Amino acid sequence: MADKTLQAQRLEAIHEYYRKAGAGDASLLDLFTDDFEFHYPKFGLGKGKEQFAMFHGRGSKYVASLGFNIDEFRYIVADDDIVVEGTEYGTLVDGQEFPNKQYSDGRFCAIFSFDGMLIRRMFSYTDPDLTCADMDRLRIFSPKF
Repeated sequence: MADKTLQAQRLEAIHEYYRKAGAGDASLLDLFTDDFEFHYPKFGLGKGKEQFAMFHGRGSKYVASLGFNIDEFRYIVADDDIVVEGTEYGTLVDGQEFPNKQYSDGRFCAIFSFDGMLIRRMFSYTDPDLTCADMDRLRIFSPKF
């Protein structure tokens, strides 16, 4: 039963991360080990709370509001790892809303690795072109062109 309790607590930590990330709450750093590793497309690899705070600071200059459909997340749990598949939505600072529902539906996937109750690794896979502004590559890959 302890394993199921630990899994439930870790899932709640992931939910808390997404709630705090959406709210711009800097206390989300408390969910991580001091030396945790992270990855985001177009940012690359990062290590530690200081770099993660820098990453989030850069994002806040581009994204005015951010939300996640937490109740619709899907999970794969394996030992100390939890894979999350979900969707995100929001508004850029210039007023554009995302996803645009024509070429993007805001899907992402993230892999969280835990050390006890703290996140020691988070690799996120998402399209950072939130509003599909990169039309050249969109024309290559989208069947709608």
